[in-house]
Amino acid sequence: MVYELQLPPRSGNMVVTVEPLTSGGLRPVVYMGPLCDTPRYCVAAGTEKGTATLVSPTPASGGKYYLWVDGAPGSAGPYSIRVASFNSLGESCGSPIELPFGAGEANLSVAETSWIHDTHGSCETWTSSGDHVYRLTVDRVQNLDVRVSATSFLGNTYLRSVCGGGELACTGGNVLRRQELSPGTYYLWRDSPGGTYDLYAHLSDPLPGDSCSMARPLVFSDGEEGGSVTESATTEGMFDNDLSGCGTLNTPDLVYTFTTSKTLDFRASAAGHRLTLRSATCSGTQLACGAENLAVGALPPGTYYLWLDTSTPGPFTLSASLTPAAPGDTCASPEPLVFSGGTLGGDAEARGNLSTRFHNSSGSCGGTGSDHVYSFTTSTPLNFRASTSTGYVYLRSGDCASGPELACGSSSSILEATGLAAGTYHLWVDSSSGGGASYTLRAALTPPLCQEPLPLVFRSGDDGGTARVATASGHTASAFSTTQGSCGGSGGRDVVYALELTEPRRLDVKVTSDTSGFRPAVYLRASCDADELACAVAPPVSYDATLSTGSLPPGKYYLWVDGFTGSAGVYSLTATLN
Repeated sequence: MVYELQLPPRSGNMVVTVEPLTSGGLRPVVYMGPLCDTPRYCVAAGTEKGTATLVSPTPASGGKYYLWVDGAPGSAGPYSIRVASFNSLGESCGSPIELPFGAGEANLSVAETSWIHDTHGSCETWTSSGDHVYRLTVDRVQNLDVRVSATSFLGNTYLRSVCGGGELACTGGNVLRRQELSPGTYYLWRDSPGGTYDLYAHLSDPLPGDSCSMARPLVFSDGEEGGSVTESATTEGMFDNDLSGCGTLNTPDLVYTFTTSKTLDFRASAAGHRLTLRSATCSGTQLACGAENLAVGALPPGTYYLWLDTSTPGPFTLSASLTPAAPGDTCASPEPLVFSGGTLGGDAEARGNLSTRFHNSSGSCGGTGSDHVYSFTTSTPLNFRASTSTGYVYLRSGDCASGPELACGSSSSILEATGLAAGTYHLWVDSSSGGGASYTLRAALTPPLCQEPLPLVFRSGDDGGTARVATASGHTASAFSTTQGSCGGSGGRDVVYALELTEPRRLDVKVTSDTSGFRPAVYLRASCDADELACAVAPPVSYDATLSTGSLPPGKYYLWVDGFTGSAGVYSLTATLN
């Protein structure tokens, strides 16, 4: 359809808008020029019901123009047309160019117009260039997307809530976006030194997950009691809310929300995406953040928000689960460590994998990664020893999380604690930050040395006389450090022997070191806690410790082999009763 326009002199800029009247029909194409068969200006709508608007100058002398309304290939239908032309159109807040939307879309072509300078935006680079203003109306909460292309100068685009101020967004690029505009009137300014440009504007309803107010429900298979869920969605077309963690990417993100009614472990994964979990509110405390995977143990009942962010917007698949804590996962459910002798001690062994656990605790010697906690109870005083094939192991008495630490060691050492009183204890296996692997835990509870001393068995000597001789050998490195003599043994590991006299005898003892650096100390007591009767330490050069007593009355005695200043090693012992 062609129209003939007769423009009066000094008619200024002319605005022509064509809007389809029905959906599924016309995609208007509008072109215009002073010659009927040679259009000079052209604009096309991108979608059905989208409007097409031409903004062009008219000659000062006026004259005849031809206006064509056409349709994109295969489209046709009824339309309305509006033409406005006067000197100040678009120049100021008093005469903004109406930006009409059809099906949420407006297409403009602005040709070879010149404008005066009135204002500029916060991102302005052309602070004295000409500017012009459009007016748009939003009837419900909607997102605005504006895209500009230019033949020479791109210029600046900025959006205001009032014509003279209240800037909402500004860009020197070709895209301006504003999220969740409230119903009302807005003003879109364009600043440019001149030239031709095309402008596309789109109003759309906010998408689920695009903002805190539109958080997408993440529905688990068992509702608020947990379960699993898999969601497929896309971040294409979403806005950046700057609420994701791990270093915001300034790219579109998406938010889910879910509520739990009991304490559960939470895990989520989404390939190529960063995940951030926040509590209570959409912008609440960040609980965890991870690239592609995220895990939080013992999540208390409440409402949570899960953000997904990516450097490349597009489709994704999110998998998430809420599961009860496994035994040993938290102090609420420590895994029992069962010893062969029950509460009386013995040996215990356990295996696990920390890669499936969470970080709950740390020991003084290390352990900032995922961990596993065991508990055991003793009914009598015992010595404790434990080792792990990887990571760290530490022992606490009393409260599982905050009780006093009794000992801490790594996989390269053995953890030891002597004289544990009867009670309940918690043993943690831990890993380094970001670590977590399979492990084997071995532990032993043994009675204090004096409860089960090694027997010294005396026999008649080879000379057939009255002297009786006992021999023994051992290794103090595998013993505990439980006591010390007056002559030495501080920090050394000790072994205790028992002997019983039925008649008065003198005791002579020689302890020979078979390990370089090990200086034996040997001492005698009438009971575990009695005063010392004799003590001897090997000199630095010979490594032989020799102890002799006067006549000892009948009774039971305890003989310790210890190490001077913490030394330990292999020894042989000869004891003679005369």
